[in-house]
Amino acid sequence: METLLGISAIVTTAMLLLFVANGVFRREHDLMSYRTFFVVGFCFFYGLATVFVAFMEQAGFIYIPTGEGYLPLAICTPLFAIVYMVSDRFGGKLSVAQRIIPKLDIPPTTASLFLGIALCEIVAIIALTPLGDYFTALLAQVRPGLAACAAGLATYYLVSSKFNPIAWMIFLGVFTLSLLICVSGGTDRRFALSVFMVTAWVWYYFDLRYRSMANIVGKMAVAGGVVVFFLIFYSGFRNVSKDEWSFANRVEQFKTASTGPSVIRDDAVRSVLFQDAPINTLYIMENYPSTQALDPFNGLIFFVTNPIPRFLWENKPIALGVNLQQQFGINANLGPGIIGHGWSEGLWIGVAGYALFFGLLCGIIDRALKNNAANPFFMSVFGSSLGNVIGLPRGETSLFLVLWFSTTVASAMILGGMGMVMNPVFRSLPIVMPERVRNWLLGAEVEGADHEHDYGTTSDDSLQDPQVAQAYMEDAPRG
Repeated sequence: METLLGISAIVTTAMLLLFVANGVFRREHDLMSYRTFFVVGFCFFYGLATVFVAFMEQAGFIYIPTGEGYLPLAICTPLFAIVYMVSDRFGGKLSVAQRIIPKLDIPPTTASLFLGIALCEIVAIIALTPLGDYFTALLAQVRPGLAACAAGLATYYLVSSKFNPIAWMIFLGVFTLSLLICVSGGTDRRFALSVFMVTAWVWYYFDLRYRSMANIVGKMAVAGGVVVFFLIFYSGFRNVSKDEWSFANRVEQFKTASTGPSVIRDDAVRSVLFQDAPINTLYIMENYPSTQALDPFNGLIFFVTNPIPRFLWENKPIALGVNLQQQFGINANLGPGIIGHGWSEGLWIGVAGYALFFGLLCGIIDRALKNNAANPFFMSVFGSSLGNVIGLPRGETSLFLVLWFSTTVASAMILGGMGMVMNPVFRSLPIVMPERVRNWLLGAEVEGADHEHDYGTTSDDSLQDPQVAQAYMEDAPRG
């Protein structure tokens, strides 16, 4: 059965990657999309990790599978992928869902970009200050995303003024500050990952998107290599004691690690590659519902009740990962896996339900991204929590969804509030816009672009409407 499980993981991974590649190379779907990040996360946490479990005996020390879960997991892995792919396509066609997504109509001027960066970073820094258990925990949910959002806006300014040394100084300063904010107060790699991802995300949407596919793939491959190197580098010293999570201590740790590689643990690479989602999913499949009761809609209940303080509701439902900790009798960061979540809530139907929901969500968001691809504020907001998007397949899925949602809402509220107050001023200032985006909006030739395919996405795509594009360009005097 181990062989069947491994083959299932390989086939499912190939199927999902082909699904993404087909849309990208046919220029029907953006490389940088929620679909891509979710699929990459699933292939990593359920594809590669399952292959290690099946063929390399990396079963881990927490749980040794009995073997009864191999067949259900071998079936559920492609089942999840198929339902996800179908619902993703369907979600992209749900035009009615676009009406509830805020547009963040803010003119991209130097003043609006700088003020947006400052507001996000200031709130993120304030969130590092202890404000009591409840408010500290609440702000901790949005702090990394706000810092990443600021990095996204700084990247846009750099892409728009790439030969301006001041733009480089601002970008490097904001990027470094955002990265340090994200690694302070905790040990999660996802938050630091979000800063790198939003940088690549904005670079793609405001420059690489309009270049040839070979150019896109080559540069994104280099960016991916940098991210992998950082993950291995940071994994070597991230798990220090809680007393050393402060901003100042993190600065010193990075300095020490940069000058003395010996501080990096020998198992840093292993800690990145060998993930526990398949093992924990096997435990769930082998014990739910035989020895542990199913917990229907646990993820939904956790998501909805998360803001309620536990001191007001002592028996508030807990996350599946916490349940696993109690069942294993250990205190560890456990990833139940998205398939494990579905199985613990409703067996086969639960697995299909999770695939359906996240397929629809990714499809809906990706359509909104296409419709707002020239808006740096919108793109920075929805690119600010990509580390959580890629981590959804690992879990705690309900918690990562909470983090994504709260980050997106908080950054949208801050920038949207800024726009409501300052838009009259911003509209009187020159627009800052990369030349490639400007030319695309006006239908002009873009040097070095792939002209075989076009990004005309949907019939109601405002960016492809010449009148809307012209109005957008004329909304403020050009600098």
